[in-house]
Amino acid sequence: CRALVLLDTVSKPCGLPWEAFYDTLLINNSWYTMAQSIRVLHVDTEPNSGDLTAAALDREVDYVLVETATSAAEGLDMIANYPPDCVLSTRDMLGQNGTGFLQQLRNEYPELPFILLTTDAGADVINKAISAGATDYFRTTSGPEQYQLLVNRIENTVQPRESGDELAQREELVELTEATANTGGWELDLEANELNITAGASRITGLPQDADLSLDGTIDIYHPDDRPEVRAAVDRAARTGQQVQGTWRIQPAAGGQRVVDVTITPATSSGEVTALRGTVQDVTERRERRKELEQIETLFQHTQGPLFLVDVGDELTIKRVNWAWEDATGISPDSTHGKTPRELLGKEQGSRVAQRYRECVRRQEPIEYEEQLQFDAHPTYWKTRIAPVIIDGDVEYIAGSTRNVTETRERQRELRIFKQAIDNTEVPITLAEPSEEDNPLVFVNTAYEQLTGYLEEEALGRNCRFLQGQNTNSEAVTALRTAIAAEKPITTTLRNYQKDGTEFWNRLTVTPIYDDDGTLIRYLGTQQDITERKEREKHVELLGRVLRHNLRNTLNVVRGRAEAICAETSGSVATDATRIIEVSDELLGLTEKEQKLADVLRGEPIQKPLDIEAVLERVISKTISEYPEATVTIECPTGMTARTTTDLAQALRELVENAIVHNGSESPDVCVTAARTETGVRIEVADNGPRIPDMERSILVDGVREEPLYHGRGLGMWVIRLIIAQAGGSVTVEQRSPTGNIVRVELP
Repeated sequence: CRALVLLDTVSKPCGLPWEAFYDTLLINNSWYTMAQSIRVLHVDTEPNSGDLTAAALDREVDYVLVETATSAAEGLDMIANYPPDCVLSTRDMLGQNGTGFLQQLRNEYPELPFILLTTDAGADVINKAISAGATDYFRTTSGPEQYQLLVNRIENTVQPRESGDELAQREELVELTEATANTGGWELDLEANELNITAGASRITGLPQDADLSLDGTIDIYHPDDRPEVRAAVDRAARTGQQVQGTWRIQPAAGGQRVVDVTITPATSSGEVTALRGTVQDVTERRERRKELEQIETLFQHTQGPLFLVDVGDELTIKRVNWAWEDATGISPDSTHGKTPRELLGKEQGSRVAQRYRECVRRQEPIEYEEQLQFDAHPTYWKTRIAPVIIDGDVEYIAGSTRNVTETRERQRELRIFKQAIDNTEVPITLAEPSEEDNPLVFVNTAYEQLTGYLEEEALGRNCRFLQGQNTNSEAVTALRTAIAAEKPITTTLRNYQKDGTEFWNRLTVTPIYDDDGTLIRYLGTQQDITERKEREKHVELLGRVLRHNLRNTLNVVRGRAEAICAETSGSVATDATRIIEVSDELLGLTEKEQKLADVLRGEPIQKPLDIEAVLERVISKTISEYPEATVTIECPTGMTARTTTDLAQALRELVENAIVHNGSESPDVCVTAARTETGVRIEVADNGPRIPDMERSILVDGVREEPLYHGRGLGMWVIRLIIAQAGGSVTVEQRSPTGNIVRVELP
């Protein structure tokens, strides 16, 4: 409603009824949309090629208009007369003439989208095209479905997703439909400590607009009691990059006291806050609306983006520009008023700009474009939107906004180079969009296509689970989904399926990516085909299983013979036979520990919440059943849980069993204690046996490598060490007095 009331006054200085001014700026809510049609120029030496493409695209959609040229010269002439939205060209045009065509195109129209049509998407062809300045490429096939894909590629090329700056520019254009009384704008350069204010801000604060202003000098106009809060708000906006608002009292130079609402908005460059911009509004009282000319003045002065108004009339003349336009171009408003584009920008540049204005008048609809302009020694690039002001069916004015996008184009160029590098790497890479339902893929590189057999067009927009199949491990999938939901990085191994149904083992790493504000913006996925490694592991496991089986059979035979000897003889022969039985049992025990160690090394560590008391009770119950002569006690708080490795019970059983087997007394005494700590859980196994040898202690604590002459009970210790290490924990050993040991396990 405020906008409609203000337009009644804002439009009068231009001689426009407010309804026409409002309808023009909103254009039925489509002020900010591009024209619905997309003009495409198809350049190919084969005459029929362009006609076939035009006919095929016309069958797909009615808003893509295709014109054809059969030579580079003809194409450049057509572009000069009426620039299209996009250029298509075939690989043949990358020959001698084609290279010249693309080079001339880039020299004269550096931002005009160019798509290479090719049947060969090899790296050499693509690198050559991108290096020459191609925006994108499209692999042509024989099927009719390619034309819908081509339409999508054209749309994505000519209508990229708007950046935050572009959205801000749109908001500035909306502000043309309303004016706010008693409002001013300001900008603080943090590095130079220079403050610039608009005429509105000068009027409210009493500070001279053309004076050299600083932050300290400006804060001095605030009430002494409010100054600390004002400074804190400025510091907070500069430090956090977040918008800050506040209401404070000022004491203008003219006297009196006013209350103002202040908004502080950080401006960033390369992730760093470089300036603060904002508004100050006098809210002491709601004064009457200013005079009609003052309203249009306030509108233009307080809008931060460059704005301009063109009088169509007999000639295209600049009627008005705001101070932001002056700041951006370096040309004062007084130097622009009443001048034509050719008078202001020179013959060549002015003619191109005037052509755009005439196109807007002819089409009677908003258009947007990028253009290269040179106001000083260096060319700059501008993103411009213009819309016709229509009165009684005729275009009387053109209203528009523009923005310097030179730095943005340079960043886009760097991104294209980065994308090319990612596309050419041998590591399969994907990017998923977390803000959309089901995290669809938004990027896959060539290596991913080669690994999976799926083309980019077939993969984009889908969740990566389409690679899963009947034999995919459900536990690994659950762990993957849990990590993604919690925004945690994860590496796991999945059995996936290529497009033709071939199984492969995929070592997948998913990492969340955040922007400078800490907002999740992408999930990065990297894949590694480890199928051959899995096959080797399977063969090694088979060999180990056969060896263990044969060893157990042989040892059982030896043990049986030794038992028979013990039964039938006595003396030293029986003693030796008994020793053979003991050694056989030790070797059989070693094969079991070797199997446990291999399982730990080969398996994927799985962590989940465990009831520590229940785990200890199961371990102790099984151990006592095998060693009834031992006394084992548990001290553990009821209900204590920890998220840790599911192999914890195996490690604890090894500790308790070692404490009993190597105790040396007829009645081993072992106490297992569990307690909560500040960082996690501590489990202690205390015994009354002899001191643990140094080598075994080193394995538990330091993970020392076994030496060729080592003869300790290392395999069991290694099982304990590896399980606790995989859980992110640590082991320490303490000697008790007068005898015994305490093995302490710390779990996060």
